[in-house]
Amino acid sequence: MQLTSNSDKITRDYFDSLLIETRYLDAVLPTTEMTLFGETFRTPL
Repeated sequence: MQLTSNSDKITRDYFDSLLIETRYLDAVLPTTEMTLFGETFRTPL
């Protein structure tokens, strides 16, 4: 990590050094549907 006076650069370098990777196992796609009184509605209406 290179030291600099730019706080944005310092923050970006720090987050890059953490090496966080997002992994999703068996992820389900989100839906905005809802069922009300036996009828299925998509939102926004």
